[in-house]
Amino acid sequence: MFLSAFRRIFTATILLVCTIKVCAQQSGAIGFHLNVNEFMGDISGNRPDFYQFKFNRVGAGFSLQQYLSKSFNLVEYVGFSGIIYQNANRTKGVDANLLGLQVQLKYKLNNDYLLKEKSFFAPFLIGGLGFTNIESRKYINNPSFSNANIIQQSFSTLSAGYGVRFQFTPIFGIDVSSIFHMPINDAWDGEVRNRYNDIFLQHNVGLVFNFKNKTSKTTTAKPINNNNNDTDGDGVKDKDDACPNTPKGARVDYFGCPVQTKVNNQMVAETDSDNDGVPDSRDNCPKTVKGTRVDYFGCPVTVAQNTAPTSASSTNINADSDNDGIKDASDKCPNTPVGTAVDVNGCPVIVNDKDSDGDGVKDSEDKCPTTFGDYNNSGCPVIKEETKKRLNFAMRGINFETNSHQLVASSYFLLNEVVEIMKEYPDYSLRMTGHTDNVGDENKNLKLSQRRVETAKKYLISKGVAANRIEAIGYGETKPKDSNATSIGRAENRRVELELFLR
Repeated sequence: MFLSAFRRIFTATILLVCTIKVCAQQSGAIGFHLNVNEFMGDISGNRPDFYQFKFNRVGAGFSLQQYLSKSFNLVEYVGFSGIIYQNANRTKGVDANLLGLQVQLKYKLNNDYLLKEKSFFAPFLIGGLGFTNIESRKYINNPSFSNANIIQQSFSTLSAGYGVRFQFTPIFGIDVSSIFHMPINDAWDGEVRNRYNDIFLQHNVGLVFNFKNKTSKTTTAKPINNNNNDTDGDGVKDKDDACPNTPKGARVDYFGCPVQTKVNNQMVAETDSDNDGVPDSRDNCPKTVKGTRVDYFGCPVTVAQNTAPTSASSTNINADSDNDGIKDASDKCPNTPVGTAVDVNGCPVIVNDKDSDGDGVKDSEDKCPTTFGDYNNSGCPVIKEETKKRLNFAMRGINFETNSHQLVASSYFLLNEVVEIMKEYPDYSLRMTGHTDNVGDENKNLKLSQRRVETAKKYLISKGVAANRIEAIGYGETKPKDSNATSIGRAENRRVELELFLR
């Protein structure tokens, strides 16, 4: 019978997990737990005797959580456990094995209202409904249980409790909780007094690992301009677009032409054989000598000579008033300044402005000219959300000794994480700002905050981060994050903030 109940609970759990994973696709966590139970019921006189741990039998469980909001998670827990209890004179007792499935709602206090969502210390309340199979034996005047009758029942269970999560990294944490369970039955301990149902308090400690659903791929093209004059939606109006039929999703350059091509269903930078800044796919002169000025089709352009304009009569069919190499009869820009590169119509063009990394942003405008980046981020890689979370987590763990700029030992681990982030984003700089609460002298607090960020900066430099990539500024108590009227607010104000930025 116990095996049959286990199969039903196991099957229900698998179906529940599969439904949640396939249909909901939400962020959440999985956990692996150990537990011990304490009993209160008829044979104990319904008197609470919790947190005494007189009788222990260790059980185990598995949990799955789905993120619903900053305040709530949905939790499914399946596990087995045991209960051993003896009254004070050892005349009565119960020995039970339990197998159960719980579906619970978890209220998180780290919801940005009471505590920060990314807080290391994250208390919670939890409660719900479930199903429990209990196989129990009661004894009277026989502690060996040798003459005890086995009672096996299955019934619904209510649960409610509290706990705290210690979030050591964005992925890993430890949950500690105490949860009251009340099976809707008063007979499983072998006595019925029709006053209170028998309950047990389950203490859990578990390793919890966060996961996140895969997000949909984002396009790398420039934002679509809804103007009707942008036929291919690449962000360059038709009147300025040298390639008005660019495939959807392709990254484009200043002239609206692709700088990417699709290879194995992935967009990659196009080749530029002659390194003239024009991709081969639209280069009409792929053998142009390196350094030669070209138009946006990759062909050499005429450059006006450094001579004074001729005084030829406008009636002269060979006249070239601005000396740009285009005769006046064909020159749509007859007053081009001397030395300006022009196209076949005699008008100025932007020439020889290369795109070394092929990301669609010309080197003259690219803040990361040697790194393939995002067109809308000045040609630099966009900082990933995961990286932002890593930086925020590290920021919360940088702490110092009281009234000192000496780092506490746990801070070094998190500063090493910052070093790794700086290696991943070599084009970015780091701004470190130090803050204090308002306890003590304002001038001393300002100096202390500066010494603290300077200490953190020196550590990063010792790990290979270039000094010119780090800004360290102390603000003392001048920029509080919360009220200094409470201890919680003052704790929030004592902080180091980190920000990646492009110079």
